[in-house]
Amino acid sequence: MEVQDAAAWNGLTTAAYAHYANDAANTATYGLLYNGYAVSDDAPLCPQFWGVPTGADFDGLVTALGGVAVAGGAMKEAGLGHWAAPNAAATNSSGFTALPGGERVVGSVGFTGLTESAWWWTSGPSHNTIRNSRGVVHTFGAVSSAEHSMRRGHAVRCVRSVPVLGCTDINFGEYNPLATVNDGSCATPSFPGCTDNRFAEFDPQANLDDGSCTYLAGCGPGANVQYHGETYPILTIGEQCWFKKNLNTPTYRSGDAITLLEDGAEWAATSAGAWSHYGNSASSGATYGKLYNFYAVSDSRGLCPAGWHVPSDGEWSVLENELGGSSVAGNALKSSSSDTPPWNGTNSSGFSAVPGGVRGNDAGNFLQQGDYGYWWSSSPIGAVAWYRLLYPGYSNVYRSNTDPRHGFSVRCVRD
Repeated sequence: MEVQDAAAWNGLTTAAYAHYANDAANTATYGLLYNGYAVSDDAPLCPQFWGVPTGADFDGLVTALGGVAVAGGAMKEAGLGHWAAPNAAATNSSGFTALPGGERVVGSVGFTGLTESAWWWTSGPSHNTIRNSRGVVHTFGAVSSAEHSMRRGHAVRCVRSVPVLGCTDINFGEYNPLATVNDGSCATPSFPGCTDNRFAEFDPQANLDDGSCTYLAGCGPGANVQYHGETYPILTIGEQCWFKKNLNTPTYRSGDAITLLEDGAEWAATSAGAWSHYGNSASSGATYGKLYNFYAVSDSRGLCPAGWHVPSDGEWSVLENELGGSSVAGNALKSSSSDTPPWNGTNSSGFSAVPGGVRGNDAGNFLQQGDYGYWWSSSPIGAVAWYRLLYPGYSNVYRSNTDPRHGFSVRCVRD
């Protein structure tokens, strides 16, 4: 965008250019003056296979011409045809033919330096509103380097990029997104689709994954697992398949009964697998599932159905990372205010975590149902075991370890 007005130019934060003194006749000789935002703009200034030189590109040029102190003379057009006297040390031995197109500065001065100086922007990272530039002047043979406001107007030179050979056609399997020159290696037509055979969307003809893999096979919408008379809806989250509700079985996978302990003292004293309903109320199981101690989780007879297991500590971490990390995954896991029962999450994952509370390890007391949800992992650490906690008012997933006599909820994940 051409900007002539000085006040408008001084306030720019987007790409713009100007003719020196707003006179297009100057451009025929000296080129346009661009602000620094034009160099960083998404639309490239230079032709294909060419780019605005980086500071390293300029440094390479300067080194090749004998160093900072003398390279300016080798770059500047010789004589006084365009340069003001004395045009010190100018020989143009490089053929670069630098011309003194001046610049447009920020503030009231405006255009300055015609016949006396030439400044060029470099590409690469900028620092807030500052960008590096390189310049030469009529009084010295050196090359200067300066950090200038990106609201200034400088000239731009282009340098040829080192070509990257490869297949540049996205419709072929050999496509290389970094290639700039097609080398004729495009040979295999691409067939986009889901290339992971674990997913329901798997296309055996596809040779280019297009991101369409969504549901693990057998773990899509409406899928469920029947286990010991209970129906458990299941869902895909990333590359895992999870139960959508807490486990509510009174028996191990083998069919052996898990001991029901309602008495608090018995609960606190046992070192064998046990379960109870929260508050010893059977109606709690339909909504929140049963509470199990870790001895039941670690029993070799298995809590979850065949092909499923209680998730390890690492598998809980995989779930959290899939949902953005432990600091935010809690909201995505917790049921929302419109779910039954309601909680204070978004449930964007569909996991539908509910606050089933906890049974304590010391006296078997029941605490926090409706506010807090605790889930065992299958991972012991010494005499204790890892678990996850979700609680009101926070978006994170809390990870810790505790005594195996606690009573927590259990979810199952597919093998």
